[in-house]
Amino acid sequence: MKKIFIPVILLLLTLSGIFYVFINYPDKIIAKKNLKFSINKEKTESSGSSDKDKTGANSPTNKPDAKKETLTISFGGDVLLDKGVANAIKQYGSKFILSGVKPVLSGSDISMVNLECPVSERGTKAQDKQFTFRAKPSSLDVLTSAGVDIVTLANNHILDYGRDALSDTLSYLDHAQLKHVGAGLNIDKASMPQYFNINGFKIAIFGSSHVIPVTDWTAGKNKSGVATTYDPTRLLSEIQSAKKNADIVVVYVHWGTERATKPDGYQRNLAKKYIDSGADLVIGSHPHVLQGFEYYNNKLIVYSLGNFVFTNIKNDTMIVNVTFNKDKSFNASVTPCAIENCRPVILKDSRKQLALFNNLQKLSFDTQIDKSGIISPLKKKN
Repeated sequence: MKKIFIPVILLLLTLSGIFYVFINYPDKIIAKKNLKFSINKEKTESSGSSDKDKTGANSPTNKPDAKKETLTISFGGDVLLDKGVANAIKQYGSKFILSGVKPVLSGSDISMVNLECPVSERGTKAQDKQFTFRAKPSSLDVLTSAGVDIVTLANNHILDYGRDALSDTLSYLDHAQLKHVGAGLNIDKASMPQYFNINGFKIAIFGSSHVIPVTDWTAGKNKSGVATTYDPTRLLSEIQSAKKNADIVVVYVHWGTERATKPDGYQRNLAKKYIDSGADLVIGSHPHVLQGFEYYNNKLIVYSLGNFVFTNIKNDTMIVNVTFNKDKSFNASVTPCAIENCRPVILKDSRKQLALFNNLQKLSFDTQIDKSGIISPLKKKN
């Protein structure tokens, strides 16, 4: 009888202990049950940390670094945060969108993209326009979580929902501590560059557009809008002034013909005028496809970065990384990417990388891209 009684007592004590834990600490039971979900969620969200972590390919050391003798700027192309991208954000979270390229963007001293939509919950949709975009303010976390530092707003969509939406966009960017160029509350603010002081370098960055749907989008003395370069006189003057104050001057311009893989003649002419006025680097967007490179007076011209975050299911894209030295010399490289499910991911397949590099070289002018993605002037045979 005693042999039976003792195990029964032990069993009852064990069951009462389990019952006590369940009643008094249900959250621990639930946490245990959902551990796998929590870990997976944490992995996804950790990839979107706003800190400038320096892991991965093409990543320089921490920014800023007083001992660092170089400055790296990384550029991506057109970023849309509406339509299919908005659906992807809703499904996977904002930090997911650029998580595949975050090591490059956050690893650079400065990273920049073209924001191809207003960010607002106000405004009236533009009439007689085939495509109009407007993103939720919370979607800016796509950029901040990946380490993007500055955007250009000089494009043919920033006023899709009017001037109230543009005003909101400027405010939301300021609140998110994202610098911006190319549009503003008046022509002076739209045309002015943003300055960075990093690693002993002073950098001036401009944004301007050669593509707007109607002239009314152009900023005026007392009118908000876009900085345009149809007539480049003002921009050339601004570049000359900035050159007196900055070590490096960058011009990011919206131009060209959609879906054209070769630049229009005016793009080449304008780029050279910018450089003659003091620009050290010219970056282009708008065609939605990649265009090639050209060197002029030992300065690099990137004619089109293509789409970067967009509704394309699959499309080639790239990040262009330019590292400047104290003597103003520089090295440039391509991080080969593809758009998959609206987001850019780095190409890992060496054959696909090489195919993209070879295509870029065919589209370029006297420029070569080696198998590592290094861009350089084509060495002419004697």
